[in-house]
Amino acid sequence: MNKAVVVSKLKRQFGKTFAINDISFTLPETGIYGIVGASGSGKTTLLNILSGLDDGYEGRVRVLGKNIGKMNLASRREFRLKNVGYVFQNFNLLELENAENNVMLTMDALFACPKGEKRKKALDLLTFLGVEKKAKQKVNTLSGGEKQRIAIARALANDPKILLCDEPTGALDQRRAKETFALLRRCGKDRLVIVVSHDLELSEQYCDCLIRMRDGKIEEITQANEREKDFAPKSFILGKRRKSSRISASFLFSHAFHLLRAKKIRSFIAEGAIAMGLSGLGLSVYVSSSISDELNGAFQTLVPPSAVVMTPRSGGENPIGTIYGAGEEECLYAIEEYGDMVNDYGTDFHLDYENWFVDRNDFTYSRGASMFRLPDFSVRHINDFLWFNPAKSPMCYPRTPATLRIDQVVLGLPYATMFQTCLNLQIIRDYQSLGDYIDIHGFELVLHIANYEYQFDDEELFDVVAVVESPFPCIYHVDHHWNHKIFVDTLRFRSSLTEETPNPQYVFEIPYLDLNCPASEFLSLARRDPALSHLVYEMANASYVPSLCQVGAPCKLNRLYLYGADKSGASFATLDECMKLCPEIAGRQPVTVGSYYASSGSLAMGFVGKFFVCNSEESAERIIDFYSDLPLEAANLPGENIEGTKDGSYFSSASQGTRFSSDIENISEGVAPHGVEECLISTSLAKKWGNPNEIYIAAEVGGEERGSRYVRQFGSSKLKVTGIKEESHDTVYVCSDWSVDFYLQELGMSSFLLEPYGAVFSLKQGSDAKAVVERLAKAFGDYSFSNPAEEISSSISSTLGYIGVILGAFSVISLFMSALLFLIVMTITVSENYREADMMSVLGVCEKDIHRSFLAQAILYAGGATGSSLLMLLFAEIFTKFYIAQSFQAEVTLSLPFFPFLSVLIAALTFTIFVMLGISLNLHRKLSKK
Repeated sequence: MNKAVVVSKLKRQFGKTFAINDISFTLPETGIYGIVGASGSGKTTLLNILSGLDDGYEGRVRVLGKNIGKMNLASRREFRLKNVGYVFQNFNLLELENAENNVMLTMDALFACPKGEKRKKALDLLTFLGVEKKAKQKVNTLSGGEKQRIAIARALANDPKILLCDEPTGALDQRRAKETFALLRRCGKDRLVIVVSHDLELSEQYCDCLIRMRDGKIEEITQANEREKDFAPKSFILGKRRKSSRISASFLFSHAFHLLRAKKIRSFIAEGAIAMGLSGLGLSVYVSSSISDELNGAFQTLVPPSAVVMTPRSGGENPIGTIYGAGEEECLYAIEEYGDMVNDYGTDFHLDYENWFVDRNDFTYSRGASMFRLPDFSVRHINDFLWFNPAKSPMCYPRTPATLRIDQVVLGLPYATMFQTCLNLQIIRDYQSLGDYIDIHGFELVLHIANYEYQFDDEELFDVVAVVESPFPCIYHVDHHWNHKIFVDTLRFRSSLTEETPNPQYVFEIPYLDLNCPASEFLSLARRDPALSHLVYEMANASYVPSLCQVGAPCKLNRLYLYGADKSGASFATLDECMKLCPEIAGRQPVTVGSYYASSGSLAMGFVGKFFVCNSEESAERIIDFYSDLPLEAANLPGENIEGTKDGSYFSSASQGTRFSSDIENISEGVAPHGVEECLISTSLAKKWGNPNEIYIAAEVGGEERGSRYVRQFGSSKLKVTGIKEESHDTVYVCSDWSVDFYLQELGMSSFLLEPYGAVFSLKQGSDAKAVVERLAKAFGDYSFSNPAEEISSSISSTLGYIGVILGAFSVISLFMSALLFLIVMTITVSENYREADMMSVLGVCEKDIHRSFLAQAILYAGGATGSSLLMLLFAEIFTKFYIAQSFQAEVTLSLPFFPFLSVLIAALTFTIFVMLGISLNLHRKLSKK
């Protein structure tokens, strides 16, 4: 019988200790042979010598007729790949690959045949081992027994003459260990199987021969009894072997991709950072070599916007100083001066009722000995009461009262509250029955309020003389100052004109005017009245009367709350004087903190928060849904481009955003708008949206951070399109002061955010903007006036002179940081995946292929980062061209400079080569003994 293994006088010494001490034996070409012994007996050392992993021994070792001690490292690797199968104790599989790809690893390196044939052989082996159903399943999702079967299949994939198994059952339970030995026994029918194991019982049961070792010597060689014959595993025979092993590039790149995907967060961050560095280099080259020409060329074709910006020379953008409640004299003046517009005045007590009356705050009524709470009513309803006009009152039950005493009220009850009240009173459930009950038995309400911390506890009795049907709970009274009399005269609170009250007994009292005309009509006069110009007017909303107005919806109360304030901005009277001085001015939009923004030296002007013009109500709802709740990091970034919407915010106005203008002269079709609910649109916008009869506005009116998210409040309203004006840019034309009146009346924004500190004046076509600026600056010395386009034009040439130097330095830093980051990432990758490299070396994969496996990962990293950087550079160049063209209204040209892209490719290739040289040297050092 030919001998597959011949060992003669073998010694292996580590320091002064002999791991193998003068042993000799031979093994035949077939059968399963077990090497057993205690830990430290030399079993694993012997296996390493037989496989060619350890060449530091004395004596002679011939494996398959080859003296492996005479082979160099590369030859031993090739010998293992072609002749030896290796089964590890801990499987050593490619955890991120499926079972089929693991089995195909050595086949891919060894056989030069179609991939389909390799897959058939892999499936044959998996079928023999009973795991064919796991062929497409990732290894890291399999059990230990399944992994070991796949490891055996991989060891058989190269049709080895010798199968070496290092503790193959060490990580398995007893049942799976028996199954593994049974499979190895079948493998031994047509090849030599050598099993190093600590499991003496299983080794005796399944091995043909046992080599017992102790302290580096062979203690005994025991032949087993004759066993039943098993069928040897059969599999598809592959074609011609390669002259030199080589793993296919498709396998290497597929595996590299799986490794990168397993660390997708790190890969994404690393590739993103590398891409940013490379794109920074490309952008530096682009800006310093190309953008200056593009800017100058685009600016020469610019048609400057006919706008003059007015801003305070002090630089302050908050025109509101100290705030206080207006006095009675201002209210009486308004009634006397504008009596046909103002019904009367009342007051509002600005108090946190729910938190102040924390211990008791409700109304109750009784029937006999039973007491019931009137739902949804509290002391707040006294403050939020409605004026009762007997001549114009709704249907009252039992009748409309002619007048009311201070302790008498009319209740407005929703149907559900009326129904429950009638149920408690045991009467028919309708308003008429409740009115009849009030008429016969009377109906008394008791207000209970208490704050025990401040030793406040009170009860007040009110006589309900009638009820009316109402969509919300409310109280009516004929006295327009009824709430003042209750809080001040009855409950003994003290009125304060400021929010900074000395103690809880004082309440901030704010007067309001009840109007009988649109608020805009009154405001247009009051803003210019010297006696009232110091006032700030707030529209009624849910923050003032939450029991009567819903949050986020227009309030139907026609009230204006009056605040006094120390103003330092540009008053409406001042803006009127500017327009009177310059007939060239066609209209204006006040610049405020909350609505419209513009500054000298910038072409951009537009709305402060998110602002969208939409062609339908559905588009407005979609854009509101998208921007209402966003992560903080994305809150101010450009978002989803929803069809039928145009951005009108400040940051988009100078590019492709919608402009707003108050130049409503020279209309092409239709009539000029009147009021905040009407507008004109440009021909370009009309063409895009099919000449709409109405458009919708969705505008941000407030926002706040909530944890990791930014939540915006939006208001929306419809505008009637009354005509079209010739203009190539998307533009909406509105009346002067629209940016204040619309936000105040339609969107409910606070007037304190809408006090003007400047303005944007729209000039008539053909006007001399420079002459207008000089005239206004001379007349109004406290303000700065500018035509932004002209100022930017003069600053471009001086600015571009510094760009080359700055970006050149940035280019060098970007390149260095990208190379350093790439080196760090690849060093970490090598460290993390060295186990796989070691496993490949043991299987016999050549060192060149192991290097190529890491090169594939490096190429994916560098390629992904380079591709991303080129895309970013391409996008940046296209965006820059379009941005410049739109900002300066220049013609868009799509020619792209070649040099920035070439510089990115050269840089990426250069530092990839240098990084891989360093990695290869490190790998060679680690693998030099495998």
